Amino acid sequence: KYAQSINDTYGQHCNHLRFFHQTYENANLSVTKIPAKSAFELLCTSLFTIEEEKLDYDWIMVATEDTFVIPENLRYYVAPLNSSQPHYLGHAMKFWSQIYNWRDAGYALSRGTVLALKNKFNSKCDGISKYWKNEDWYL
Repeated sequence: KYAQSINDTYGQHCNHLRFFHQTYENANLSVTKIPAKSAFELLCTSLFTIEEEKLDYDWIMVATEDTFVIPENLRYYVAPLNSSQPHYLGHAMKFWSQIYNWRDAGYALSRGTVLALKNKFNSKCDGISKYWKNEDWYL
């Protein structure tokens, strides 16, 4: 729904821009439909899809369709960090005594984090639908 707006605004400042959705697909806007059974499965499959594309990336910004991102500020923020190391950056929240980064504010994952997730799930995101909603919390 907001893919065109993102594409027309801050998306132009991204090195690569991908959209993933459980029910919607639009080839003109790079919206890929992933029929996932849970939000975490959608996230996991999206990350593996990006990894399979063999894109040259150091960081992945995960945000909802109504989150506005300033890519230039993110680049300055992560510049001193080694993207080969696992980094999970965002707005910290606490739920059930667990600190996590809130998806609605967006969060950044380093290449090291994506590779760690890939190793954890052995390139398969099937069967993790028990993580129904709150993929940000489960991450």
